[in-house]
Amino acid sequence: MTAQELAVECGVSRGTVDRALNGRPGISAGVKEKILEAASRHGYRPNFIGKALSSGQTMTIGIVIFDFRHGFFAELYSAFEQEADRFNYVTFPMLSYHDPAREVECVKRLADRNVDGIILLPVNRGEPFEATLKSLNIPVVCIANRLSRDFPFSGIDDQRAAHDAVAFLASQGHRRVYYYCPPMRNQNNVNLYAQEQRLRGYEAGLAASGVIGEAVTNRDALLPLLAQAEDGTAVLCSSDFYALELQIFLRDYHPHRLRSVTLMGFDGLDVVKFSHPQIATVAFSRQEWAFKAFGQIYGLLSKKEVGDEVIAHEILEKTRQELK
Repeated sequence: MTAQELAVECGVSRGTVDRALNGRPGISAGVKEKILEAASRHGYRPNFIGKALSSGQTMTIGIVIFDFRHGFFAELYSAFEQEADRFNYVTFPMLSYHDPAREVECVKRLADRNVDGIILLPVNRGEPFEATLKSLNIPVVCIANRLSRDFPFSGIDDQRAAHDAVAFLASQGHRRVYYYCPPMRNQNNVNLYAQEQRLRGYEAGLAASGVIGEAVTNRDALLPLLAQAEDGTAVLCSSDFYALELQIFLRDYHPHRLRSVTLMGFDGLDVVKFSHPQIATVAFSRQEWAFKAFGQIYGLLSKKEVGDEVIAHEILEKTRQELK
């Protein structure tokens, strides 16, 4: 059954059927109930291809993230997919695998499929890449890593969050705080905005809290520092993944060092609740992020002026499931 046939059966216009099926105003409760009942009885499913041809919208949003091997991106995509479903949008995931060339191919493939908008966690940066995005004539919102002001951004204030993490560790009596940030060793013109902001926040946090420490990008450089660790030493890791990886390594090969060092992560991954001892983390709501990022996409699609969105963060000594 088509929407037009549904309109004829219910004795209403095609526009009234559209309002009822899509939850739009301008229709009485009784008429809406009648249309929805008939649609359910006939097993009506909307023809999105036909709708796309008439409206110019495909009701699809492309989401380009790094990969699904890291729990953070799996959790993030899940929240974005749920948010899209609330408005009858379908998400189209593309994985860049941290490869700048592949990322360009990802956004071009999405454009070839006429997605209505793209939510992008960029690997690339710079004017050539931005020119490529602009040439697509598709609304683009950046998450986690910024491009220029020409593209709305949403994410936490990474610098403030890292600063707060150092302050938290200092408040717990730690006088020496190292920062473990493996991604920063790959600074070959890729977009490391979030990681760079976290490093700056860490450095500012050291100065403000009166603790000492240094940033290292590989485990081999960190281990000699931990060999001298005494009570009051902590390691702030640039993600929960690295914190968990380090915890397991120390537990298996240097258990005496693990007993004298406090580890803290970043991102509030659900899996952190299984760490022992519990790893504190910087957490934030994936749902809030998805809500705000899609709000930016909807605004761009409506030709509205759209600004940046900041996601609230908090320090958690123990993870809570409701944050997901």
